[in-house]
Order: sequence, then C-alpha cells, then structure tokens
Amino acid sequence: MHAYLITGSPGAGKTTVIHELKRRGLNAHETDENGMTSFYDLKTGEKLDKSPPTPIDFTRYAWNWDVAVIKRLIVRADKRPIFFGGIASNTTDNLQLFDEVFVPHPSLDTLQHRIMTRTNNDFGKHPAELADILKDHSGGDKWWAKQGAIILDGNQSVKKIVDNILEHVNAD
Repeated sequence: MHAYLITGSPGAGKTTVIHELKRRGLNAHETDENGMTSFYDLKTGEKLDKSPPTPIDFTRYAWNWDVAVIKRLIVRADKRPIFFGGIASNTTDNLQLFDEVFVPHPSLDTLQHRIMTRTNNDFGKHPAELADILKDHSGGDKWWAKQGAIILDGNQSVKKIVDNILEHVNAD
C-alpha cells in the first residue's frame, strides 16, 4: 500500500495540493468529490440528501468519508502511490489507511484569507463556522504532529508544499 493523506483545517490548501498532484500526473483525489464524503444525522445515522443549514451544527451532523470507496481506490492503485485530500468527521478513525499523513498548516491570517476568498465552496464563510475553524486551527499542528503527521509550512507556495510531500514519499 502506498496511500497518502493531505489533511488539515478547512482553507489549509488541501484542494490546491491535490490539483497540483493531479497536474503532475499523480493519482490524487479530493475526498469532498465523487460521493466519497457525505453528511449524516448523528441521531439517526442516516445519510442526508442535502447539506444541513448554515452554520453547520457538528453536534447534530457528521461529515463522514465513505471508507469503502477510499479502500477500493487504494486497492485499485496497486503499488502506485495514491493521494487523498480532505478532512472529515471520521478522519482520525481511519488514519491507518494511509502510509503517511501530511498537514499543510498556514498562519491564521492566511487561513482566514483563503476561506473568505475561495470560490470552490462556502464552508467557513459564516462567522460562526469561521470562528470554530480558526479556534481549531490554533494548535492543530501540534495535535496532528502527536498523531504522527508530517507538518508542512502552509504559507509556502503550492509547488513547494507538493515538492516537500513528494520528497517524503520518494524517501519511503
């Protein structure tokens, strides 16, 4: 298995890193796409047909990976490296799926700017969501490091971040 996860706070650059890996011809997937992740009602366990209202109340809803889909993609990749980018409610429960976990960790100012100016999704633009993201991001690098993740300077260019990831992957 040669599966790698790029994770971290919303706005950390996961999607941009996945796009750069794809541009370089690597097998890379955003977990927010192609039905790989969905919202679930925590009381009923039922998958939701649509997103819950904003701001999203994560005490009522979970944003979970469909782990079977991720496992199938890993098996199909065979011995070739495969990269996944995303964060979900069940990420830490599934870290064993990956050989390495990489966490781009930008400054709070950079993170806030990225969230407020991104055009690919609106998550985090609501003041309550943004406050939660910024609170969780503070110290998030230390928490991820304790999980064994490789922390990357998220203020670097995407090219540098991807170069750093590939250096680690090629050293394995």
